[in-house]
Amino acid sequence: MSPEIIDKLSGAIVGISIEISEIQGKFKLGQHRKVDDQQGVFKALSESEHNDAQQLAQYMTKLGVGVGEV
Repeated sequence: MSPEIIDKLSGAIVGISIEISEIQGKFKLGQHRKVDDQQGVFKALSESEHNDAQQLAQYMTKLGVGVGEV
């Protein structure tokens, strides 16, 4: 872009400040998937060589979410 265009656009930039009063989160661990899909993912996580995958499987078990139980 030319310096003239950059100068023109720079004048339109404004800063804002937002105060956060609440944060909400949602688990997306496949609980909306079919039981067979959940079981397959859970099995793969549990049997993975990666520690983080195994920890996720343990966490899912603790929460009872996405492990394929009806």
